[in-house]
Amino acid sequence: LGALIEKDYPELLYELCMELHKKKKAFKLLIIGRYRRFSEGREWEKIFLNSPFKKSIKLYFNPNEKTKIKLLDSVNFITLFRKPEPLQAYTFPTRIVEVLGFGKVLIMNNFGDLSKYFKDGENCFLFSSNIEEINSDKLIKANNNESYTKLASNGELLLQNDFSASIKAKKILN
Repeated sequence: LGALIEKDYPELLYELCMELHKKKKAFKLLIIGRYRRFSEGREWEKIFLNSPFKKSIKLYFNPNEKTKIKLLDSVNFITLFRKPEPLQAYTFPTRIVEVLGFGKVLIMNNFGDLSKYFKDGENCFLFSSNIEEINSDKLIKANNNESYTKLASNGELLLQNDFSASIKAKKILN
């Protein structure tokens, strides 16, 4: 979900897919966003479509809101990676708040202030930002309904606490 531009760290997403492919694990990757609006996004689209796992990819360029919601409802995981660079260290992607409401498990990397809220194996899957250290084993094990449900529920709890505008406003006023 994004534009496949540098800040979205498409290299890490690609490497995660390569890792799953090498382990011969079946997966389907839906790329949803406005990636064709940027030359970098168009380049990454080509890279994904020419990859060894190209048969596992479905592309959805700039779908309308109704279609986007339907697509997000259909997935098990939502990836949200941030490129480890100074500009991204303290930027908070508001997209996180949007997608937590879908009750899906987030796949993220451990960069920036997101790790203050998200804990690996507790409310998301947190991967290393180092591409060479990517390991998909924990995702493969997550097919257990009980652990998946726990992760998704704990992620949604962030909407009621850490990401609740009314709670944060009360704290500021106090």
